Amino acid sequence: MTALRQLIRPRIADVPDAVRDRPWLRLPAPRVEAVDTTAAGDTFCGVFAAELANGVDAQDAITTASAAAALAVTRAGAQSSIPHYADVLQLRDG
Repeated sequence: MTALRQLIRPRIADVPDAVRDRPWLRLPAPRVEAVDTTAAGDTFCGVFAAELANGVDAQDAITTASAAAALAVTRAGAQSSIPHYADVLQLRDG
């Protein structure tokens, strides 16, 4: 049996939590005015997976995914709320 080595637990209106062979790591998420949360989870998971697939470490992938989800909730709809990557990077990097 393989042990779970990593867990990410997004938290509503707070920061996502991650644990990997050590105590919980709390990462800040951008504060935004939410309009529609329909695609937030899908956006977070999709961006997180894409970042990992591109060799980004988990902590940076979470930070980018959090920015993407934050942008997604500022727009109404599902597919139409998924942000462009350049906009995600702009929010993430301030």
